[in-house]
Formats: sequence, structure tokens, C-alpha cells
Amino acid sequence: MLAKQHNKLTMSCGVLCFVRRSIFGHHCVIIALAMQFKVSIKAIFALMFASGFSYSTSTLGVELNPVGAAEIEQLLTRLGVSGCRFQRNGSWHSAAEARAHLEKKYRYMLDKQLLSTAENFVSVGATKSSMSGKPYWIQCGTQSPMHSAQWMATQLDEVRESIRRDSSSLRAR
Repeated sequence: MLAKQHNKLTMSCGVLCFVRRSIFGHHCVIIALAMQFKVSIKAIFALMFASGFSYSTSTLGVELNPVGAAEIEQLLTRLGVSGCRFQRNGSWHSAAEARAHLEKKYRYMLDKQLLSTAENFVSVGATKSSMSGKPYWIQCGTQSPMHSAQWMATQLDEVRESIRRDSSSLRAR
């Protein structure tokens, strides 16, 4: 089983050599592979280097624009004050703990130039554990728990609608 997974992973890493400029940048493909095969990102890079792949953050990194950064900050703020419970790796955490955890992931992804948009953060960083691959869940009040991806997407839509309303009211003045 492990040998079969290793072969699939090795083939996938070979394909990465041709995916230099994907929509979300090369880093996200690497993270997705790590999550899919339940191996560490270090293992992905080790296989890539072993197969002769050259890596440079200056040529492969992506930049998060100020609007995306503001949207992510708003998402984290909304999560922190939501009063919702957040489940990761089978344990429930407070909204403040969830915010702190996702902010840590956000800062890491930002530092490694793994983010290009707020959607990218939601899909790659805020939906499941990068260690176990288990999805994150959010439960607000007496509502049924939902995947964090659904909650975050709804919140992102609300953040954007709020920004549109604010900018419209500023133009009307």
C-alpha cells in the first residue's frame, strides 16, 4: 500500500514540473498533494528534489493583494467574535482558539507566499487540517455543525457585500 502511494506521489511530483504557473501558484498544488496523500510537505519537496526539480520562491511564489489580505483579516475577526465552536482533529475549540489557529496558518501561508486570494485561504488553509487531512467543522449556537468551508464562504460573501455597501455609500456622499 505504501509503495503504491509512493509511486502515485512520485508521478504527481513529476507532473508538477510542468505546472509552473497554475492559477493559485505552485505552492498550493504541493499542499494539495500533501493533503491528498497524507504526507508532509517536506516529503513532497524531498521527492521533488530527488527527481531533479528546482525550486525558487521568487519564481514560484504568489503575492496576496491588499484586498485579499483585508478580506482574510475580516474572516478571522468574524470567526473570533462569532461565539461558534470549531472542531479540528476531533476536538472542539472556542471561537478565539479557532481564530488563533487559523491566523497562525494564515501567517505561515503568507510568509511562504502560498496565498493569492481570500478564496485560496479558505480552500487551502481554513477547511481541513494540513497534518491529518480531517475537515474542520463549525457549530454556531444550536445549529447543526457545518464544514468550515461552507461557513467561511458565506462569511466571505458577507464581507464582500459589506465592502460594496460601504464603498457605495462613500461614493453617494
